[in-house]
Amino acid sequence: MSNPTSGTRYQISRRRFLHGAGVMMALPWLESIPVWGAETMKPDGMPAAVPKRLAVLFMANGVNPNQWWAKGGGTEPMELGPSLAPLEKVKGQLNYISGLYNKAATGVGIHPGMTGNLLSGAPLTKGAELHGGVSMDQVLASRIGDQTVQPSLVLGCEQPVTGYHETNFSMAYSSHISWENATSPVPMEVYPSLAFDSLLENRGSMRNQSVLDRVMDQAASLSRQVSSTDKAKLDEYLTSVREVEKRAQNMRAAKEKADEKAKGRSEPAFAMARPDNGLPEDIREHMRLMCDILALAFQTDKTRIATLLLCRDISGLFYPFLNVKLAHLKVGQWRNLTEAELKGLLPGRTQW
Repeated sequence: MSNPTSGTRYQISRRRFLHGAGVMMALPWLESIPVWGAETMKPDGMPAAVPKRLAVLFMANGVNPNQWWAKGGGTEPMELGPSLAPLEKVKGQLNYISGLYNKAATGVGIHPGMTGNLLSGAPLTKGAELHGGVSMDQVLASRIGDQTVQPSLVLGCEQPVTGYHETNFSMAYSSHISWENATSPVPMEVYPSLAFDSLLENRGSMRNQSVLDRVMDQAASLSRQVSSTDKAKLDEYLTSVREVEKRAQNMRAAKEKADEKAKGRSEPAFAMARPDNGLPEDIREHMRLMCDILALAFQTDKTRIATLLLCRDISGLFYPFLNVKLAHLKVGQWRNLTEAELKGLLPGRTQW
């Protein structure tokens, strides 16, 4: 393979992984090496296109439209509302879409009937029998999933729940946005340590040793052979893997402690409340790590289709760092609270 900028020919095999004791570590997209057997140059000498990818991040119960907005279009510069302000540096790459309409989500009450078909647009069935539609991420995975090791990645930051909503829709609709067929949601991984392990084929007792230590020799050899641009990219990649690995290891210890504690109880660890279930009490830590694992999956081209449910519909999470001290409350429950009680729950609010 030749470097198009220097003319130097790199005698590198079409390797897909760095191999080490008990681990296969997928390479990021490098210009010097064809990844997954695809050529990096077209016949006309132009660089091949970077793979197209889809990631869907879902957060329940809507947003505050007074804070979450974007203005401008065409030749006008885009202006972002306060909630989107962190995206200021990349706003030139953004498309802000409003006015989407899902007819199947109308006239069915709120919550489950408006969540389970978010990525399918299919009408949902009430009662004991689940029936909806295949979600768009799984439609894409069935078309292009064979181009990567893993057809899709389905992650979450909150455990699914069972039972029924007062509208008689199953709470399974509230707990999943990715559906493999009309009746079955795709199993969702909520533990960061397990998501990290599946990404890097990290198994058994080998987890006690860093994945980077196990591929150190191959990584050093590869670094000497690739272009200077790829060397910098490889160094950045290995650093990011180690940083994510450290955070996942911390959460692995918490999960192992939870599993041990569950042995003396009648319920499994995943059914316990945070942090007894091994998930971090600070939801920000959980969400950031899951986002980084998703990014790592794309960087290594392990998958090109991913969904991340940050919180389920009718979520049990609450956000004390935003001065919100309770989880989701029904409208009637809010109406029954006095102004003093509301101020105690939401001290940042000044109007009611």
